[in-house]
Amino acid sequence: LPFGPVTLPTGPIFAMLAVFLGLETASRFGRRLGLRTDDVWNTGLLALLAGLIVARLWNVVQFWYVYSAEPTLIVSLRPSGFSLWPGFIAAVIVAYAYMLRHALSPVKIAASFAVGFLMAAGILAVSDYLTGAIQGLPSDMPWARPYFGEMQHPAALYRAVGYLLGI
Repeated sequence: LPFGPVTLPTGPIFAMLAVFLGLETASRFGRRLGLRTDDVWNTGLLALLAGLIVARLWNVVQFWYVYSAEPTLIVSLRPSGFSLWPGFIAAVIVAYAYMLRHALSPVKIAASFAVGFLMAAGILAVSDYLTGAIQGLPSDMPWARPYFGEMQHPAALYRAVGYLLGI
């Protein structure tokens, strides 16, 4: 995303936007279920923070031979520097502990997060379209988009529409 002389990376900007809009959508849907907005936001942010920390530390432990040779890489935030499943498990455990501590209904929280997840996934799919992370098949349809000189289906936009229709 170019802004005059400054260029911002599309992927991280859209990831932050997806987190914000996902949590905002979850909190708005949670209000319909009788949840407080703060409870939904706090649960989501604590789960996200715990998940990111554990996912990063798990990756550091797993590849310690690389990080021991270059310790400054430990604080480098590369997309490949996280382990998905350990981070996901930690996020679920922390979210559940928060729900237990504050006597929140896990079913209502899960329902609100399901709607928020669809919003976040839709935003991330738009990011995939803009960065070229998901490519479609060659096409001659009028809505096909050029990608390196070849007309292709905008598969990431199809995915985004599917997620957003699920809301």
